[in-house]
Amino acid sequence: MIRLDLTGLPHRNEEGALDVAARLVRRLNSEGAHWSEPAEGLSDVDALSTDVHDSSKCLKIQVVRATNESVWRTLANEKAATKSYDVPDVALELIVAIRKKAKRYPSDQLKSLNLIIDAQRAPSQTFSEVHESFADSHGVECRKFGFASIWVVGSIDTLIKRLDA
Repeated sequence: MIRLDLTGLPHRNEEGALDVAARLVRRLNSEGAHWSEPAEGLSDVDALSTDVHDSSKCLKIQVVRATNESVWRTLANEKAATKSYDVPDVALELIVAIRKKAKRYPSDQLKSLNLIIDAQRAPSQTFSEVHESFADSHGVECRKFGFASIWVVGSIDTLIKRLDA
């Protein structure tokens, strides 16, 4: 079982999107990419980074939270929320968030979007056991959506995992 205890206030709208986008950019750059510091995007793009060697190449990032909406409502109303669940349920939250975003965009637009699941406030989504369960139960479906890439990004640079690879 996993228990999630949250206190404070939930992020509003795209609040925190640039932080998780910057973490992903640092990860990609550590692997040899050359992306600029992400800036706020427009419309369906929460953050945008360009290749420092070729400004025609853009990394378009869309950010989504995957935690159960009732948890966020409780946190907003009571400034505290608790949820207990098992590993497959956490993996299910991830695929539900991906499905939700995939339905919002046409397939040609999905190809250019890099989806980040913001796990800054939901550390259970960064557990390796959750990623293994996700790969086993939802990996094939995840890859079929056609996003440029899909990542879960936690509160520190080492808590980043690509889900569609």
